[in-house]
This record gives sequence, structure tokens and C-alpha cells, in this order.
Amino acid sequence: MDETGFVKAVRGHIAIVEVQKTNVCHDCPQSGECSTNDNVVELEALNEAQAKAGQRVLIVMRRFTYMKGTFLVYGFPALALILGAVFGKYFLSQFFNGVSSELISAITGLGAFAVLFFIASLISRKMEKTTENKPVVTQIL
Repeated sequence: MDETGFVKAVRGHIAIVEVQKTNVCHDCPQSGECSTNDNVVELEALNEAQAKAGQRVLIVMRRFTYMKGTFLVYGFPALALILGAVFGKYFLSQFFNGVSSELISAITGLGAFAVLFFIASLISRKMEKTTENKPVVTQIL
């Protein structure tokens, strides 16, 4: 994912960059890391190009980082929902006589989804703090 924007400020090796908000912002796993106004997104990026305030720059989100974040936020909880539902229907329903196996399946599926979604949000917050998961200013335009 490549974006262009303007450097608003530089703090050490981090550049605060303003980019135009796009449809990609809605699905971005790093959305908690940037602040938004109406049409402008302000985000933190590693300043490998040594850009200065006011310069137009190219920002690159490493594909692996983007995919890792997307799978963490969407993939693991969805997998937990399915596995929890299967576990509830075929294993836990044996212990609850008189209760519908579909109800047990729904409860365990949603419970597993909620637990893994909570865990994924904790991991995501921890990942936001590491520099390897930040976008990178690669060049000055």
C-alpha cells in the first residue's frame, strides 16, 4: 500500500505525515495509530528518507505487515467462531441434555469469537508500538 502525503512534523526518526483519506483507511489494521479529520489522515511513519516538515513524501506500508494485521483482526476471530461452533455442537452438547445443540454451538462460537477478538486487540495494541509495523517514508517527492 503506497500513499503520498506531506510531512507535518518530525520527531526523531518518526515523521508525522498528513495523507488524503481513502477507502483503504476503513479496513486498515493500523487505524488506531493515526488520527483523522474529515478528509485528512495524520499518521506516524518511520522517516527513512530523512524528510523534513513541509516536504511531499511517499509512504509505504509493508505488504506483510498489512496482511499480518488484517489476519490478526479478521482471520483469527472468524476461525475461532467456526471452531467454537463446531466444538460446541459436537462435544459440549453431550454434557447438556435437554438443551438444543444449535444453541450451545452458537454460544460457544460467539464466546470463542469474543475471546479471540479481545486477545487480537491486545496483540494489535502491542504491535502498534513496535517500529517494524509502522509505515515507512521511502522517498521525498
